[in-house]
Parts: sequence; structure tokens; C-alpha cells
Amino acid sequence: MPQLAQPLLVALSERTRESASLGMLLGDDVVIVARAIARRSLSTGLAIGSRLPSYCSALGGVLLAAFEPLEARRRVDQMQRAALTPRTLWRSNDVVAEVARCREQGWSESDEELELGVRSMAIPVFDRAGDTVGAMSIAVQADRMTMADSVRPCCRRCVVRAMRWRPACRRIVRTRAGRSGAAAAGISVLRCKAS
Repeated sequence: MPQLAQPLLVALSERTRESASLGMLLGDDVVIVARAIARRSLSTGLAIGSRLPSYCSALGGVLLAAFEPLEARRRVDQMQRAALTPRTLWRSNDVVAEVARCREQGWSESDEELELGVRSMAIPVFDRAGDTVGAMSIAVQADRMTMADSVRPCCRRCVVRAMRWRPACRRIVRTRAGRSGAAAAGISVLRCKAS
């Protein structure tokens, strides 16, 4: 998957002028498996192989949302969590509520929870069966983009375009019980961004 995703991450990074990453869940962490770095660098210093805590990263929110609610709660309850910044949601009920929100809307965000001055958003990447196999994110400096004005509307547009441009996604939405239309569309977002 990293080899397939790399050209798409590069296209997304060039188009948005922000860094883009592909992550997969490994235990309680998200591991970065592919990355495209924008000219404007962030202080996070992420590289392939870097690990992020799943409970407070946008990538982690998407990947935890792929589990059934009871399994997601079990995982959150068992993982070690701490406030990494004053904005980190780390208490179990808060994290589970964010995961549920991601499951409903089809994307996740981290607003300076992982690192002050850094905002990120993530969308799921699905295989042909409609199962989550990873997540893709972009990260921006907080002083360049607000969540309300730019980041959230961008996520919504990605999901809506995927639903409109990929009729197959609409079939997945109708046939896969328990998955929101936005979440089921995630498989096409990578392709749409690269086209």
C-alpha cells in the first residue's frame, strides 16, 4: 500500500502545499508508512516509521473509528493516555466521544492536541471490500489555517466529491450496514485528489 499511495500523497501535498501522510494502526500507535513533505515544514519532524499515539492524532481517530464501538472503547480504555498539550483530549470518555464523532462524519481532526501550533485532519482509506486499511492526513500550522474556516470544510468537500465522482461508493454505502455515507466514501478520496 505505501508504494501505491506515495504518488497520491505527493499530488495532495503539491496541491495543498501541506505535508501529507499515510498511517496504519500498530497496537496503540499509528505508524507512518508513507509521507510527502511540503516545502513549508512543520516541527513535528515526522518520517516513515514514526509513531503517533492513536488517542490524540487525527490518523488515530480515523483508525479507531473503524472498530465497532465496544471494541474501540475497550482499546481506548486499555491504552496509556496523557495530556501532551493543554488541548489534548486524553480522558477515556472524551476520546471515545471523538472516535464516535469521527465514525459519524467520516473524518477526524486534531486541533493542537498532539503538538501546539499543528492542526491535522485525516480520512480513512478502504480496500475493495470496504474495510479500513489505513488513514491519510494533512498537517498545517495553526497560524495558517483554522479548523472552522478551512480544515473542516475541506474534509467535507473531499467526502462529498468522492460520493459524487465515484458511483461505486454509493453502492458500498447502500450495502454496508453500520457505515455512514461519508466514511464509505473515503476509499475514493485518494483517487479524487490525484485526478
